Amino acid sequence: RCLQSLAAQAEPDIFPVAVSLDDPPTFGKMEDAARKFDGRLMLEIWHKTTPSPISAAVAKISEHFRFALTESFDRRGFEYAIFVENDLTVAPDFLWYFRSAAWLLEEDPTLFCVSAWNDNGMSDLVSDEHRLFRTDYFPGLGWMIRKDTWDKLRGQWPGFPSTGWDHWLRHGSGLRPRECIAPEVPRTHHFDTHGTNVKAGTSLAKSLASMAVSTLLPGELGDLTYLLHEPYEAHVRDLAKGAQLINRGQLSQLSSDRTYLLPYTREEY
Repeated sequence: RCLQSLAAQAEPDIFPVAVSLDDPPTFGKMEDAARKFDGRLMLEIWHKTTPSPISAAVAKISEHFRFALTESFDRRGFEYAIFVENDLTVAPDFLWYFRSAAWLLEEDPTLFCVSAWNDNGMSDLVSDEHRLFRTDYFPGLGWMIRKDTWDKLRGQWPGFPSTGWDHWLRHGSGLRPRECIAPEVPRTHHFDTHGTNVKAGTSLAKSLASMAVSTLLPGELGDLTYLLHEPYEAHVRDLAKGAQLINRGQLSQLSSDRTYLLPYTREEY
């Protein structure tokens, strides 16, 4: 399903697409499934043959990402790479979204990634498919970095991140206060309920099922210079100055045409 949605993108053949495999006993079966998209995608198959020294799932996943990052930047020499887990399908403008935003990572040293995901992108909370924002939280679930970011991470990538490689990237990698670009309406959809972290019937699975996914067509994002650090910070300051100060008891009385400021402590959240 992941490859099918990538093959349905506009101009998918201008992007090399690598399928990275890490389970030698299933290499043949998995490669046969991927090769069905030869001719529709510029397809490569990468084999990770060295087993993870630690059998825990979080360690194996982290080692696989290390392998994919190394193949992308060190062996293939790509300047940019997009990483998509196989339990994701992608929105119609997924590749165009990354093409449109890639220059921001080169232009603005306060950024380190572009993500296709918004953790708060539930269908009843989001609506503006054109709006992108900055966040100091790494969203994951379809993300792009440049080689210069991998250069900073390569020597410290964790062999056993006890709560996951993505948690380490957010809190232990030293990349903060650099930020990510993310969309209000997600550009990926998580569909699997039999993975390491997502199980059918759990609150996480139900939350992921409620997420919106953009239907915007390629090339409709417009000018993204508002996401550069200085204009973005100026805009946020202006919003805060003009916002109406509220408390938690007023959350049911909000209007969609106003900006509100709600102070809170971590314990209250």
